[in-house]
Amino acid sequence: MKSKRCWVGAWNGNDVNAPAARRESRFRQRLRRWSSRVDPALLMLLIGPLMIFFAWGVAYSQISKDRNRALAEGYRDANGLSRSFAEQTLHRLDDIEQMLRVVRAAYLVHGKDIDIARLLQDAGFPEQRNIEVAILDAANGLAVGEASGSPDWLPATIPSGKVVDRTVLSTPLPAKADRPDTLLISRPILRPDGSVAGAVVARVRPGQVLARLRRLNVGPMARQFGAIELGHNDIAAILGVDGRVRAALLGGDQVPAAKLPKHQVIRRLKDGTIEQAPVPQVDLVPRLWSGGYLGDYRLIIVVGISREAALVDFQRHRRIYLIGTSAFTLCVGLLTVMAAVLARRQKRTLQRLAASERQANELKSTFLAKISHDLRTPLNGILGFSELVKTTASEPEQRQYGEYIHDSSSHLLDLVNMILDLAKLRNGTLHLRLREVDLRQIAKSVSRTHAIVAKEKGVEFRLDVAADFPERVTCDGTRIREVLNNLLHNAVKFTRAGHVALDLSTQDGQARVRVSDTGIGMTDEIKSRLFQPFSEGRDEASRGQAGAGIGLAFSRELVALHGGAIEVVSQEGAGTSVTFWIPVAGPDTGRVGEAVHGAPNDGATHEGTGHATRTDRR
Repeated sequence: MKSKRCWVGAWNGNDVNAPAARRESRFRQRLRRWSSRVDPALLMLLIGPLMIFFAWGVAYSQISKDRNRALAEGYRDANGLSRSFAEQTLHRLDDIEQMLRVVRAAYLVHGKDIDIARLLQDAGFPEQRNIEVAILDAANGLAVGEASGSPDWLPATIPSGKVVDRTVLSTPLPAKADRPDTLLISRPILRPDGSVAGAVVARVRPGQVLARLRRLNVGPMARQFGAIELGHNDIAAILGVDGRVRAALLGGDQVPAAKLPKHQVIRRLKDGTIEQAPVPQVDLVPRLWSGGYLGDYRLIIVVGISREAALVDFQRHRRIYLIGTSAFTLCVGLLTVMAAVLARRQKRTLQRLAASERQANELKSTFLAKISHDLRTPLNGILGFSELVKTTASEPEQRQYGEYIHDSSSHLLDLVNMILDLAKLRNGTLHLRLREVDLRQIAKSVSRTHAIVAKEKGVEFRLDVAADFPERVTCDGTRIREVLNNLLHNAVKFTRAGHVALDLSTQDGQARVRVSDTGIGMTDEIKSRLFQPFSEGRDEASRGQAGAGIGLAFSRELVALHGGAIEVVSQEGAGTSVTFWIPVAGPDTGRVGEAVHGAPNDGATHEGTGHATRTDRR
């Protein structure tokens, strides 16, 4: 008993991977059934559009990201330009305001006895060729200085109503024959009682206030990205808080005052934000706007960058995305159509081959049925006459000849029946007669016959049934009896000394039957072809004891038809252990069988699971 327990432990160690092998086998069965049901042509026609839809989704997503990135960069450029434009404009206005302060202070001290040109020169201001500074009295009359050209600007210089002491930039005066476009920058002269005594006025050209932005250095950004330029349709403008344009640059060039809009183009809200006035646009060019507020002068600085120019790189990338995606769509469409056509042709070819195979199997089954019938008739006659010779012959030698003839005929008839059953199994026409049977009683009945043969050879025969083995197992008792007969016959035949054991146990809802022996064993090369029909499962040394080579193949098919599997563990010179298992509750009639081969280095050979209703035509 001690040696038997050790032997059983070794077997359980080799059987650890059996449940995993069965689960893998079931997964492959489901995958094979699913792939056999799906039309490849329909699958390709479904996958192709999905790939195209995914490609266009990715392309449009990338296009949207690039567009947002380009707009963000455009707004950053506009913001940088507006800040630099505001700083330079503020610097120029501060210079002119300082001139006005100096002249006003001198006028309040010396009155009309001042020379404005000398005063500015003595104050350190460079000579201003295009700037004329004059002082007006309270009646808008010229008090100090000169008014070259037409003096029509004088009456509009002194504002009416309450006057605040700040510098004011007037709306532009259009050019005339005797003077160019003009901007008036004035600051009131107030008496101690707050009344207006006049105003100091600087008449300048718009270009002297506008900063030239054709190539504008924007500080730290210029060191990294270079100078920023105003494009052909870009605008930089100075506006008053009334929303009217004072001066403007278009593409880096000054816009003539006559072409500037006379209406309000922007308005400043109470919270300080600036928005476009609800009037027609200056032109039809869409722009990206940015601006700021010069509070000391009540002026608004705006810069508009052409949206089209800001999106030039984006448009190039967009064309590349669209062309690439269109080419991908065309290629995938062509490949999808070609794959669908080829898949449909292949399916038709496979259908024709399957039909040919079914026809060949039917012809083979018909041929085997006729041959087996033709062979059974004379064999039955031989069996009958050999039985007569064996029982009625007067001479012992004649009775022995009759017994030889009877045994050989019986063996030949068994082979014919087995070949016919194996052909039916492969053809899918052999069906099980499932019912609840006592597998323990079948094992005892089969063991009695083989125990006699083992005893004659001096080999010990053991039958061990586990205590928890079920009383009833749903199976075809006749077919399981055939499997047990084949396995025990091989075990007794190839065992010269030692023992042959038949063990019945249960595990995970499976009835497990193991036949082990201490015979000659097998090599890995022999095990690799063990379950092939008409392949002898022993080496040359035992060739004299080998049979037709269909017993194990037939047993494997019967076990697979029950939804189980068979496994062989053998080592040359150390015996063989063959185990098969079938579900206690019977096979699942909705699935077909498949062979499961174990890893080559575990010393075991596994062969497939199958089921009672078979639809394949192997």
